[in-house]
Amino acid sequence: MGQRIQIVINEDRLFRSDRFVHPDPADISFSYDAAGNRTYMSDESGNLTYTYDELSRLKSETKNFADTLSAAPSGGYVLAYTYHLNGGIKSMTDPFGNVVNYSSDRIGRINAVGNSGSSTAYVSTVSHRAFGAVKSMSLGATNPISVSLAYDSRLRPTSYGASSAGTTGPIQEAEYTYQNDDALGTIDNHAGASFSQANSYDFAGRLVSNEGEAYTQHISYDAFNNMTSRETQTYSLDPVDSFSTYSNNRKVSGTGSNGYDAAGRVTGTYGPGPDVSTLTWKFDAAGRKTRWEEYGPYNSFTMKGGETVFDGDGRAAKSSDITRYKTSGVWGSWFTDTFRYQLYSSVTGQMVTEVSSNGGHSQTSVYLGNSKIADERNGGLRFTLTDIVSGSSRETDADGAIPPYEESNQSRVELAGLGTSLPLSTPTSMPAPNYKKGGSLANPEGGCSIDGGPLIGPGMCGRILRAMGVQFIGNTLIVQTWREEHRFANAPGPRGQTLEWVAENYIGSDWRHIGTEIFEFPMMAGNVAWEKKALSSCVVKLLGGYFQDQLVDGRGVEIVADARFIKGIPAWASTAGNIGLTIAPKAITLGLYDIHFDGNSMNLDSPSWQDLRTIVEELQHGVQFIEMWQKLPMIRELEHPSGLKAPAHFPTYGEAQGQWQLNYALASADAWLSGRASYDNEFEAKAKQRRDDIMTDIQNKNASKFARDEKLCP
Repeated sequence: MGQRIQIVINEDRLFRSDRFVHPDPADISFSYDAAGNRTYMSDESGNLTYTYDELSRLKSETKNFADTLSAAPSGGYVLAYTYHLNGGIKSMTDPFGNVVNYSSDRIGRINAVGNSGSSTAYVSTVSHRAFGAVKSMSLGATNPISVSLAYDSRLRPTSYGASSAGTTGPIQEAEYTYQNDDALGTIDNHAGASFSQANSYDFAGRLVSNEGEAYTQHISYDAFNNMTSRETQTYSLDPVDSFSTYSNNRKVSGTGSNGYDAAGRVTGTYGPGPDVSTLTWKFDAAGRKTRWEEYGPYNSFTMKGGETVFDGDGRAAKSSDITRYKTSGVWGSWFTDTFRYQLYSSVTGQMVTEVSSNGGHSQTSVYLGNSKIADERNGGLRFTLTDIVSGSSRETDADGAIPPYEESNQSRVELAGLGTSLPLSTPTSMPAPNYKKGGSLANPEGGCSIDGGPLIGPGMCGRILRAMGVQFIGNTLIVQTWREEHRFANAPGPRGQTLEWVAENYIGSDWRHIGTEIFEFPMMAGNVAWEKKALSSCVVKLLGGYFQDQLVDGRGVEIVADARFIKGIPAWASTAGNIGLTIAPKAITLGLYDIHFDGNSMNLDSPSWQDLRTIVEELQHGVQFIEMWQKLPMIRELEHPSGLKAPAHFPTYGEAQGQWQLNYALASADAWLSGRASYDNEFEAKAKQRRDDIMTDIQNKNASKFARDEKLCP
């Protein structure tokens, strides 16, 4: 059957999946209760059962792994939750009794994270800027770790610092500058001058140079964003060059060679010469990396690799390290060196607990928002300080001291502009880019990674990125606001599955979050707030009879008269490839009152016949939006710690926009999985059919003007 994935959708069209069918390696099944909450999931890694409270909030989830684990808890691995009155998480208990408590301020922002088994908080005295970002906090080491952040007038981080009396000098300290288009310009690293960086970009915003003492690279691209040359230098070692040419987005010549599967994924990088390792990858039918292997160089005596088993949400549930040795010139068989299991919270979406090979506790991770701040390990407590821009991280022990042997212990990770892990001191030879622990599996030439995720794009792999809205990169759905990035995959997965993960996590819990943050699209280029404009009276009169009035929450809606058009295509949609087109769109509908059009090619007041076709099609998308809005469920009442209540209400226009944009993205993924362009989806097909019917009738009624190409509304 190849790579095809069947997604069974429920009748309410809110994209709650009942079953995924993966021909290889295993089917994934789900069960739901009468309220639409998922109660059971079965996959290759094992199964998960879920229980809920009266407000349909997840109360507990229990994981049972398919493998027999001698130290596994008798009732399975249970994660349990309690909540504040405002719906935010209050506590999380892992399967080994570790309880993490979350405290909030009067408006629901987390201001402390503690452990019920200790008098010391993981983090306390968290203060925020008015726009919600963290300003400062204190990590609860014996010698407290003070963390501070500063921002400029455009709300971009300008500095980040972390220090403790338990260590000499700063743990982390960096300053950042930006270019006019918000791309990262420089990182001045005061905790390690060798890791300061300066970035340059080409006309298309692609990283072409990343210069620093520890690592320097210069990059060139072809017109299709394939990396055609890359010169890298580590410390004072001689530079290493690589060159490539591509045909149909596949490498056909250059330094070494690549192997590809039928779907175009890179399955191997080979050579050049015996001194360079060969790396190979294997994928399952869902397009996820299930195994990698290292071969060579010729004089090596050890080869490394790894295997991954995914759960039904596309998360790595079991990870194995594999090894083989050369003895008397002969390579032995691969064997499993170590393996571990991962438990994820369906509330936060984060990996909470790692389980050892026998099923016992290995570590529990603690987060503040999206950032990991601590690990409770069998060897003691470790705090993690992560540079919010570069993604580099550093650990301290429970006393706030930096542990010895940071490089060998991997307690300090420094990243270059494309995510390459940097050696902390001059290596004995030029290391290959670290593709083993991340990077783009679709294009290993780039070696780009962040948070263990896949390639973001041809630009830098930092946490501060240009606003790109919603787009597919490789096999992952990337949703970005102008200030944040939201990644809905812990590992590359099929677009449909990644999207289902979004729907399951956000529609099933509090899907209003989608409308207020996840799908908060950026402004037009230049951050100009464009004026919303109604159609002219002539166009309203011409088209009004073709669109029936609608009713939303007791209010009448006149599709043609009420529609509002905005001159300017959103930045994320102005590049055709981002939304599956060969040319940039003339118009795009984000809601009936947010229909964006290209003012350089369309005349809204005196439309040509072609302009009229576009207007009719977008109005039909407006009808689809209104029909979806009518079917959305009520939003429950929420009470904040201050005592203020947010009453139950019918979804607002902004909340409906979030659902509409998610539905459209899911339909695009469904089209892509069916072998069509993502733009060739069910919404577009129905809108175009209705457009053609209306335009045929208008042309028949105005045949003479149509023949002369005479405008109906001059």
